[in-house]
Amino acid sequence: MPVLNESPQLLISSSANVLPFIKYCEKQKVDWLSIAHKSGIKRDLLKSLEWYMSRDLMRFVQLLSLETTPTLGIDVAMESTLNEVAPDIARLVANVGSLEQALSIVIESMNVLNSHVKFWAERIDRHWFICHMASIPKHAAGFSQAEWYRTGCIIQLCRHFYGQNWFPHEIRVAGDDTPDVVKRLRAVKHIEFGKPFGAILVGEQSHFDLVDQYTSTMDWQEATLKLLSNYA
Repeated sequence: MPVLNESPQLLISSSANVLPFIKYCEKQKVDWLSIAHKSGIKRDLLKSLEWYMSRDLMRFVQLLSLETTPTLGIDVAMESTLNEVAPDIARLVANVGSLEQALSIVIESMNVLNSHVKFWAERIDRHWFICHMASIPKHAAGFSQAEWYRTGCIIQLCRHFYGQNWFPHEIRVAGDDTPDVVKRLRAVKHIEFGKPFGAILVGEQSHFDLVDQYTSTMDWQEATLKLLSNYA
């Protein structure tokens, strides 16, 4: 397991992370603009990508879930294509031939999406899992929605290689029991809650040993300037 920096200089995220949620809400005729205003997010969110404090974007997602469905995070991920969720990553993944290579791309690309989310592969009980974790406390607004969204995005990434009907046999999450999500994921045989980090079982035959488990370093000075200009 990679060492996760427990105290990043800034917990920030790109507004690109919430665009799939906005598109989902527009399909559902939900007034996301008024919710964005309550969260301190600019109304022209769709026009340009900006850096925000992660707590603001997560609060936004939590408020959206209250207006839509408690399964919002997993729904948005599962009802979106990889290209809709992360178009830049999707373009790169389209040119590789294995899940292992795709995971390397995801790991390397995280610093353009946020400062505090880590993905890695880990062998647990002789099986390979794709794991994920964020430097956000479990009690934070939107924690569960964000974690289930990441889980769904990993499933979509795997489906690019395993087929569009693929589901993992086992999912682990750090958050608390969410019965609505369990019902949503009936095809998953085993879901565990309250774990140290999120994880999705991908099988015994994968070969993740050569996957670089660490993201590249974020330019903190540039990130801080972007954040300050957005909140000015």
